[in-house]
Amino acid sequence: MAIYPELPSKYETTTTDIRVGDKSLTFLQIQNMETVVEELLKPGKREEGERPFWAKIWESSVLLAHVLSRIPVKSDVSMLELGCGMGVAGLFAAAFGHDTILTDINEEALAFARANATLNGLKKTRIIRLDWGSDRLAQSFDVIFGSDILYTDGSYSLLIEFLKTHLKPAGRVILAVSGFISAATFFEEAEPVFKITKKNFALRSDARSHSIFLYTLEYP
Repeated sequence: MAIYPELPSKYETTTTDIRVGDKSLTFLQIQNMETVVEELLKPGKREEGERPFWAKIWESSVLLAHVLSRIPVKSDVSMLELGCGMGVAGLFAAAFGHDTILTDINEEALAFARANATLNGLKKTRIIRLDWGSDRLAQSFDVIFGSDILYTDGSYSLLIEFLKTHLKPAGRVILAVSGFISAATFFEEAEPVFKITKKNFALRSDARSHSIFLYTLEYP
């Protein structure tokens, strides 16, 4: 923790190694997860509608990292991650050579993402706070991606407007969604704007099978 003073002292951390393709990155993660989640869920401890999904490394972010690793690296292709959490997908994208910006609305999630960037020699990767409901960036992107960001119905229209503003005409949105998240309303709202394709994956982790849906959104 002394190496990463930006991390709040309430967190006990451990590290885990994740391999994607020919690259292996090490990630700090929260060791006292049950205590932290219990604290985050106390009344008055979180913003309305916010859930502490950022505090765990989800299988969906690892799947997304694999997908991004297969995209050819080009100097003129830019990527944006929404809801980066611990930074798994975005940091792997950066490690594979993609021009990537990681974003999250939660300052503590950003602290972990920045610490993980430092831990893996990716300190130059841009990691910034972003509220897609109100913030706008000065550029558009070829690829916008996120894992398990579709859990607040009230924000779906705001997210779609953000995507319309920041996705290049020939760009694509890649979203990994864990099977336990119901996001049908988002795709119903997005369908008039985007052509949507869906794939189903089953990942094994901790001796369990995890159902993950991968969606790609493109302009018609």
